[in-house]
Amino acid sequence: MQLTTVTQMTSIEVAEITSKRHADVIRDIRDEIEKLTSQGIFTERIFALDEYIDKNNQRRPMYVLTREGVLQLAARYDAVVRFKLIEKVSQPAKVLSPVQQLLAQAQILVEMDSRVGAVEQGVRRLEHNCRRTITSNQLTVIAYANMKGIRPDEYNSSVVGRKATKLCKERNILVGKVVDSRYGLINTYPEEVLDEIFLSE
Repeated sequence: MQLTTVTQMTSIEVAEITSKRHADVIRDIRDEIEKLTSQGIFTERIFALDEYIDKNNQRRPMYVLTREGVLQLAARYDAVVRFKLIEKVSQPAKVLSPVQQLLAQAQILVEMDSRVGAVEQGVRRLEHNCRRTITSNQLTVIAYANMKGIRPDEYNSSVVGRKATKLCKERNILVGKVVDSRYGLINTYPEEVLDEIFLSE
């Protein structure tokens, strides 16, 4: 079977080979990127940001390093660690059989489908928020209180505003803005959010 050399490695593999924490490897790569970028050197080709799914089914960042990226990173480590990394990228790697290639392609398609699904979900949420901004009744805290006949001494507008902002953030609801002649730019919230907060007061 024809052989070729390893041309890339993930930061997870680097962590395993060097017996370092993955978080520490990520930190080291970002430090290299920062140093190189500050000198006008583009690093996207040798350090490509990607992600993986951890054992808790959470998306986590990782980097895919080319052979040059591995060598660049290895230069910051001690002789033993450097040797391990250089040895790894110098090792021959088997060319995948047709069946292995199909399995690898299927895995890529699954990952791409997952990413597309996440993007589509984000787009739907954004469209929903845009429709809410256009069609729903967005009110300032004071305007809501006036509309409901709630006296100023019965609530604290700053406290209510903070709670409403927190609730909107948790639910991915856009907070509106209006210009007030006295206070400048102030937030507006969906009426149902303010309903919920005032009812809990």
